[in-house]
Amino acid sequence: MAISVRLSPREEHEALLLARDTTKICRMQNTNPRGEDGRDENEIRGARAEFAVAKLFGLDPPKFNVLGDEGKDLWFGDTSIDVKFTKTEELIFDSLDSFRADVAILVTQKGSDLVVQGGIRRENFASVCKEKEKLYGTKLCVDLTSLAKPEAIWRSLREKQIKEGL
Repeated sequence: MAISVRLSPREEHEALLLARDTTKICRMQNTNPRGEDGRDENEIRGARAEFAVAKLFGLDPPKFNVLGDEGKDLWFGDTSIDVKFTKTEELIFDSLDSFRADVAILVTQKGSDLVVQGGIRRENFASVCKEKEKLYGTKLCVDLTSLAKPEAIWRSLREKQIKEGL
């Protein structure tokens, strides 16, 4: 079952600042906006999603990275997490190579709440993804039904962390 997360006023503010800083750096680097709402709104949604996953899993909040995060938004012990926000019901990557983290977690929105839908390990993504034509070309997509629930992701990550002695 998906889990709804409501950000505190402080978390909302920090997500907004993170998104603005990221947008500013992208514009300074002449990076083109992506998405129908432009870079500003997409960065805000993404930052809010990252804060929601960090809150749900008890992780350090996301940090601003001038040179980018290499597709690794959060860390659960030594396991990297790429948080993806979508208005659809699909986890979407440009290619297998663009899935750089150990785990991807999908977040959607319902009203003002963010909904952590579930996630998938990188090694499982290739076997369940389907190519689909999207606004920005052919993408690799995984439907919500193929994602592990947030509880299962947390348990798996916690078990790994305990085995590694972290």
